[in-house]
Amino acid sequence: MEDFSKLWDYSIFPLVALFGGIVKYLNSVLHGKQFSWVAFFIEGLTALFLGLLITFIGKEMNASSYWLGACSGLGGWLGADFVKNLIRHYSRIPLPDDKK
Repeated sequence: MEDFSKLWDYSIFPLVALFGGIVKYLNSVLHGKQFSWVAFFIEGLTALFLGLLITFIGKEMNASSYWLGACSGLGGWLGADFVKNLIRHYSRIPLPDDKK
């Protein structure tokens, strides 16, 4: 039973991020963007990955479940571009896609 509990701990927050990413994409469709299944799935996969990274970081920092849920949902909603912009802003190390 403990294995299921650990699996749940590491899967719930990426699912929250997935929900945030789907809501973000559907909101953009609501505001005039053309719907695309490919873009929908890419947005979802990006949000899942971001939620998993947030889960790993939060678990390492012993963050509460509420904090992890909020960060995962916001991460999914804001997406990878926002996170990359945060890294650019607060880091002196350039990202691979930065222009010189």
